Amino acid sequence: MLQIQHEVLDNTLLVSVAGELDLETAPRLRTLVDSELAQSGARNLLLDLAGVSFLDSSGLGAILGRYRTVAAAGGRMGIAGARTGVKRILRLSGVAQIVSLFNTRETGLRSMARARRGRSAKRSRQAAVPGVIGRAR
Repeated sequence: MLQIQHEVLDNTLLVSVAGELDLETAPRLRTLVDSELAQSGARNLLLDLAGVSFLDSSGLGAILGRYRTVAAAGGRMGIAGARTGVKRILRLSGVAQIVSLFNTRETGLRSMARARRGRSAKRSRQAAVPGVIGRAR
Protein backbone atom coordinates (compact mmCIF):
# COMPACT_ATOMS: atom_id res chain seq x y z
CA MET A 1 0.00 0.00 0.00
CA LEU A 2 1.40 3.37 -1.04
CA GLN A 3 0.48 6.54 0.81
CA ILE A 4 0.99 9.89 -0.91
CA GLN A 5 0.53 13.41 0.43
CA HIS A 6 1.30 16.59 -1.46
CA GLU A 7 1.37 20.35 -1.14
CA VAL A 8 2.81 23.30 -3.05
CA LEU A 9 5.31 25.44 -1.16
CA ASP A 10 7.05 28.40 -2.81
CA ASN A 11 6.71 27.09 -6.39
CA THR A 12 7.77 23.57 -5.36
CA LEU A 13 5.46 20.57 -5.37
CA LEU A 14 6.35 18.58 -2.24
CA VAL A 15 5.22 14.95 -2.48
CA SER A 16 5.62 12.74 0.60
CA VAL A 17 5.58 9.03 -0.18
CA ALA A 18 5.30 6.10 2.25
CA GLY A 19 5.24 2.37 1.52
CA GLU A 20 6.62 0.37 -1.38
CA LEU A 21 7.27 2.11 -4.69
CA ASP A 22 7.08 -0.74 -7.17
CA LEU A 23 5.36 -2.09 -10.29
CA GLU A 24 1.97 -2.00 -8.59
CA THR A 25 2.21 1.47 -7.02
CA ALA A 26 4.45 3.50 -9.39
CA PRO A 27 1.59 4.35 -11.81
CA ARG A 28 -0.32 6.00 -8.96
CA LEU A 29 2.66 8.21 -8.08
CA ARG A 30 3.21 9.05 -11.74
CA THR A 31 -0.42 10.06 -12.30
CA LEU A 32 -0.69 12.13 -9.14
CA VAL A 33 2.57 14.05 -9.68
CA ASP A 34 1.83 14.78 -13.34
CA SER A 35 -1.66 16.00 -12.48
CA GLU A 36 -0.50 18.20 -9.59
CA LEU A 37 2.37 19.71 -11.58
CA ALA A 38 -0.07 20.65 -14.35
CA GLN A 39 -2.77 22.01 -12.01
CA SER A 40 -0.52 23.87 -9.59
CA GLY A 41 1.93 25.33 -12.09
CA ALA A 42 4.80 24.48 -9.71
CA ARG A 43 8.17 24.43 -11.49
CA ASN A 44 10.08 22.30 -8.99
CA LEU A 45 9.44 18.87 -7.51
CA LEU A 46 10.70 17.51 -4.20
CA LEU A 47 9.95 13.87 -3.43
CA ASP A 48 10.14 13.06 0.28
CA LEU A 49 10.93 9.34 0.28
CA ALA A 50 11.55 9.03 4.04
CA GLY A 51 8.64 6.61 4.31
CA VAL A 52 9.59 4.45 1.31
CA SER A 53 10.71 1.00 2.42
CA PHE A 54 11.22 -0.55 -1.03
CA LEU A 55 12.05 0.80 -4.49
CA ASP A 56 12.23 -1.27 -7.69
CA SER A 57 12.88 -0.46 -11.35
CA SER A 58 9.26 0.66 -11.87
CA GLY A 59 9.65 3.15 -9.04
CA LEU A 60 12.92 4.35 -10.55
CA GLY A 61 11.14 4.75 -13.88
CA ALA A 62 8.42 6.87 -12.26
CA ILE A 63 11.07 9.07 -10.63
CA LEU A 64 13.06 9.47 -13.86
CA GLY A 65 9.92 10.28 -15.85
CA ARG A 66 9.01 13.06 -13.41
CA TYR A 67 12.61 14.35 -13.62
CA ARG A 68 12.28 14.63 -17.41
CA THR A 69 8.97 16.46 -17.07
CA VAL A 70 10.31 18.96 -14.53
CA ALA A 71 13.60 19.50 -16.37
CA ALA A 72 11.80 20.07 -19.69
CA ALA A 73 9.80 22.85 -17.99
CA GLY A 74 13.00 24.47 -16.66
CA GLY A 75 12.51 23.33 -13.07
CA ARG A 76 14.55 21.35 -10.58
CA MET A 77 13.90 18.06 -8.86
CA GLY A 78 15.16 16.69 -5.57
CA ILE A 79 14.69 13.68 -3.35
CA ALA A 80 14.65 14.08 0.43
CA GLY A 81 14.95 11.71 3.36
CA ALA A 82 15.65 8.50 1.46
CA ARG A 83 16.56 5.58 3.71
CA THR A 84 19.94 3.92 3.32
CA GLY A 85 18.69 1.08 1.09
CA VAL A 86 16.66 3.39 -1.15
CA LYS A 87 19.53 5.88 -1.34
CA ARG A 88 21.85 3.05 -2.40
CA ILE A 89 19.50 2.13 -5.27
CA LEU A 90 19.30 5.80 -6.32
CA ARG A 91 23.10 6.00 -6.41
CA LEU A 92 23.70 2.67 -8.18
CA SER A 93 21.07 3.47 -10.83
CA GLY A 94 22.60 6.88 -11.57
CA VAL A 95 19.51 8.81 -10.46
CA ALA A 96 21.56 10.53 -7.75
CA GLN A 97 23.80 11.99 -10.46
CA ILE A 98 20.94 13.97 -12.03
CA VAL A 99 18.56 14.51 -9.11
CA SER A 100 19.75 16.26 -5.95
CA LEU A 101 19.56 14.19 -2.76
CA PHE A 102 18.79 15.94 0.54
CA ASN A 103 18.84 14.54 4.07
CA THR A 104 15.60 16.31 4.99
CA ARG A 105 12.66 17.88 3.21
CA GLU A 106 13.46 21.22 4.88
CA THR A 107 16.95 21.23 3.36
CA GLY A 108 15.51 20.38 -0.04
CA LEU A 109 12.87 23.10 0.13
CA ARG A 110 15.47 25.71 1.15
CA SER A 111 17.73 24.68 -1.72
CA MET A 112 14.92 24.92 -4.26
CA ALA A 113 13.87 28.34 -2.93
CA ARG A 114 17.47 29.65 -3.11
CA ALA A 115 17.88 28.43 -6.68
CA ARG A 116 14.68 30.20 -7.70
CA ARG A 117 15.76 33.48 -6.08
CA GLY A 118 19.20 33.15 -7.69
CA ARG A 119 17.67 32.83 -11.16
CA SER A 120 15.36 35.80 -10.55
CA ALA A 121 18.25 37.99 -9.40
CA LYS A 122 20.34 36.96 -12.41
CA ARG A 123 17.50 37.84 -14.79
CA SER A 124 17.09 41.23 -13.10
CA ARG A 125 20.80 42.01 -13.47
CA GLN A 126 20.74 41.01 -17.14
CA ALA A 127 17.70 43.18 -17.79
CA ALA A 128 19.40 46.16 -16.14
CA VAL A 129 22.39 46.09 -18.49
CA PRO A 130 21.62 47.89 -21.78
CA GLY A 131 22.16 45.77 -24.85
CA VAL A 132 22.41 42.48 -22.95
CA ILE A 133 19.93 39.79 -23.84
CA GLY A 134 19.42 36.79 -21.56
CA ARG A 135 21.01 33.52 -22.63
CA ALA A 136 18.93 30.87 -24.33
CA ARG A 137 18.18 27.98 -21.99
